[in-house]
Formats: sequence, structure tokens, C-alpha cells
Amino acid sequence: MIDLFNKNLEKAKSINLIEIFNKFLKQQTICKLFIEGDYKFDDSNKNNLKFLTIFNNEGNLKDNVILVKVPTTKPYEILAYFGMGSEDIATVKYWYEKYGAIPASITYDEMEFYVERPPQTLEETKKLAVEHYAFCYGLLWGCHDTLDELASAIYKNVQWYFWWS
Repeated sequence: MIDLFNKNLEKAKSINLIEIFNKFLKQQTICKLFIEGDYKFDDSNKNNLKFLTIFNNEGNLKDNVILVKVPTTKPYEILAYFGMGSEDIATVKYWYEKYGAIPASITYDEMEFYVERPPQTLEETKKLAVEHYAFCYGLLWGCHDTLDELASAIYKNVQWYFWWS
């Protein structure tokens, strides 16, 4: 297991995420139209942490939550300990460096982040919404109906949610 961990961490260092995101953008017409379009987003500050993976609808801690101490000081390395791939690790490292995004909760099909420096401009939020969609296709049509809904959810938000169906 430690070999897989080291292999994925090492491989993640050589991944050019900007190139991957730009390639994704070119392949997805919906993303190109979204980036070029003029959308209005929910401009409110979103500082309420309400992790869906940890708390139920009533706000109580779920019964099946396990707290795990991972031996790293680099939050993006947490993914390697859970067997996630190098592109996922590289993406989370990029978001950690750019936004201070820290994985706060991981399940078999969900991941949530606490974000220290959420996007503050519409242009930056649009690009980030496309990155989120590239990272997790389940966000569209599983969690949000459109990219502008996704962008509204992450604009100035200290919490990010991902779900893979």
C-alpha cells in the first residue's frame, strides 16, 4: 500500500493540470459557452460549514462517521492514503495552493473541502466551476442542473462538495 501511495504522489508532481483543464474545456461545448456567457451568481458570503457527509438533515452527527488521523502535514496527500489516483492528488494540491482547499471529509462516493480562500471574482469562479466539473462529472445533473448553479454554489463559499454516483 505504501508503494502505491509513493507512486501516486510522485506521479502527481509531473501532471500539468492547467493543460488538462484547458483540454477538457476545449472538448466540452457546454463549458466553453458557460465561460463566455454572462451569468449572475449568488453574491452572498457563504461561511456556514454544513458538511453533508458528516451531519444529517437535522444537523446531528451521522452514526457512521469515523475520524482518521493521517500522518501528513500536506492536506492534498490525504488522497494518496485513501488510494486515490495521481490526477486527483495533483488537482487537490493545485486547489490547496490556490484556494487553501483542505479535504475535510471523504466517503466512498463523496468528498468535501474547507476552503480558506474561496474565489472572489466571477471570472475566477467560472474557471473553477469548469475545473470542478472536470474533477467530478457528478456535480452536473446529480447536484446542480447547470454550470451557473455550480458556480453560484462555489462563489465565495468556504465549503466545496463533490459526489460521484
